[in-house]
Amino acid sequence: MRKVLFLIVILLLAFTQTKPAQMSDYCYVPPFISNAVKPNVLIVMDFSGSMQFPAYVPCYFLGYTQQKTANCGTSYITSSSPAKYDTNKIYSGYFNPNKCYSYSGSHFVEANCDCSNKIGTSSCISGNLLNWISATRIDIARWVLTGGRSSSSQGNTFLISEGAIYTIYDSNLKCQFQITAGQPSNRSLTIRNYNGTCPLGNNAINNAQLQIRPSDPSSIKGIIHSFCDTSNLNGQINEKCQLIMEFMVFASDGRYGEIKVGKQATISDLINAINNELPYYGTPTGEALWEAYDFYKQSNDNNYEANTAYIGRGNGNTDPYYDGSDQNSYAVSCRKSFVLLLSDGAWNGNVDPVVPARIMATQDLRSDLPGKQNVYTYAVYAFGDLDPNTKLQGRQAMITTAIFGGFDDRDNNTWPYPFTNIQYPNGSGTCSSLEYTIRTNIQTPTQTYCNSRGV
Repeated sequence: MRKVLFLIVILLLAFTQTKPAQMSDYCYVPPFISNAVKPNVLIVMDFSGSMQFPAYVPCYFLGYTQQKTANCGTSYITSSSPAKYDTNKIYSGYFNPNKCYSYSGSHFVEANCDCSNKIGTSSCISGNLLNWISATRIDIARWVLTGGRSSSSQGNTFLISEGAIYTIYDSNLKCQFQITAGQPSNRSLTIRNYNGTCPLGNNAINNAQLQIRPSDPSSIKGIIHSFCDTSNLNGQINEKCQLIMEFMVFASDGRYGEIKVGKQATISDLINAINNELPYYGTPTGEALWEAYDFYKQSNDNNYEANTAYIGRGNGNTDPYYDGSDQNSYAVSCRKSFVLLLSDGAWNGNVDPVVPARIMATQDLRSDLPGKQNVYTYAVYAFGDLDPNTKLQGRQAMITTAIFGGFDDRDNNTWPYPFTNIQYPNGSGTCSSLEYTIRTNIQTPTQTYCNSRGV
């Protein structure tokens, strides 16, 4: 998971370092604004049901409970399992992988004991092992971005895991790990013997809530804290952060690219939106990117989401190419703009995401402004390689979206080399679950399937 953190840091650093000093080289500078033009980054984040899946062990998806909790079935871990626990690896998550933990009534706390073997005992469990057992994809994404979902009670702060239910039978550790939940954000862990004696005890950890009380609550920080002045979380994003950010979510339960946070919201609003959104149902990645197109164009050309509160061309409260507010708004046509797509990969909507990604990268989205306003899409792929049936499709989907959404068009043909076309069986830009696209290569056509799974 360090790779996820590294990728996002590098991308955001690239955004903030785009033409940082010589604004006068490429646009007119009104005398009442500074020479530093902040880039605009629309975070487009996958909140489909697969983000509930475990981060380090496979999910054999069986559907959802009535409370919208994903059921990932049963995993059997052996010495030959690719996902087996490895004491030489670091498993990131809400538990500190270098510390030990005990369970105290209703939560896990750091313990001053010896778990140097990265396993431990019933009263001294390695945080590394607890992350391997319990961390979910949405836990890791939140840990990277915000520091994690947290709540406070009676003067204490707790990190709260959210996600699927599942059972792991581990023949290497001789342990059964069972995670249950009434709601996705109310998960509990039970540890029992399995084909031998589990070093963590038999039912010593029984229905233990997956809430962690860190010794230093101020350590709950993510990338947002690195790019924003968080001394006052009520400060506005566009004023207190090194880059302007908006936050969009997508899932097939009516969130087809829904903007949750605009640039004039507070940093607290952004953190809460990321931490409190429920991962559920399908993955309409392409539809979300069309809504990103609408946002940057400031025009409701597509009908997947209205997002009317964030469409107001020429108003600095909403328009990413304007600063100021209302009647005091002014154009900043030279602003560099990006989509940061965060997903576990495989999509199952009706729109191939490479289509809107390519159009945003190659077309001028704002004919009302001087110069060319195009938007590059950066895709961050994580977790999906654990999906037994869709890892190839998921990885390829994110790779091709990154290629078509972020290429340098040196030959001015609007296609990333060596591609020259995309062909669809049933019309431009859409496909069904069993159909395919042919991405025409100048050397040989490449056939890739449109869709994958329905979670």
